[in-house]
Amino acid sequence: MEYQEIYDVVNNNEGRFKVMFNTGAVYIKRLFISESNNICEFYPRSRTRGRIIYTGDIINVIPIKNKTTEVDKCRRNLRNVVKYLSASGFWTPMLNCAKVFLTLSDEELVDLCEWEQYNNFLKIQNEQNNNISWFGYDCFINLFSKSIKTMNFGKYDRSYQMSVINSNIANRVNCTHRWRNGYDNSYEIRFDEDCIRGWYSEEYRGCANGHYYFLLDNCHAIFGEDD
Repeated sequence: MEYQEIYDVVNNNEGRFKVMFNTGAVYIKRLFISESNNICEFYPRSRTRGRIIYTGDIINVIPIKNKTTEVDKCRRNLRNVVKYLSASGFWTPMLNCAKVFLTLSDEELVDLCEWEQYNNFLKIQNEQNNNISWFGYDCFINLFSKSIKTMNFGKYDRSYQMSVINSNIANRVNCTHRWRNGYDNSYEIRFDEDCIRGWYSEEYRGCANGHYYFLLDNCHAIFGEDD
């Protein structure tokens, strides 16, 4: 199992995981992503401390899920949007949008899945809030089903590319990069006066169509639209 696949499974789920190794061994582990974006497991009887785990021998990681609803998934995505944007300085207007959505009840969030309700909600909110960039309808709907993902650089290029991105962000350098890894991948990060803006795309090879995302920080991205 590729490192990126393991990372995405752990990042988009919480709690315990069934971890299968190439030796045939199977363990139940409590995994998490550290603040430095490493895959870690909690120490026994600890909920706050853990250690980095070696993933080279892992062939599968399966979340052991408690029963969750689509609204739970939407709220988890919104909380992660707030967490990543608050730390990164990306998309300040989008951060404000996510904070507003988190104040709504479950019933209100479900009601907004109707296009007319969502459109009316935006009209009212736009009259009251100036510094908010509202999610497009498709982006909002997919909060209930899709997970936040990470840019897929591949196993061997990830560390180098992350160091390049981190250096550009630290020095406020506009940057773009294209590579091929299953898709024709690309990202762009731009520094504007009000905030940092970033985009990530996975286009079908040789086509100008695919999946498009908003970058939330140096590696995490939220679905924007399909084209």
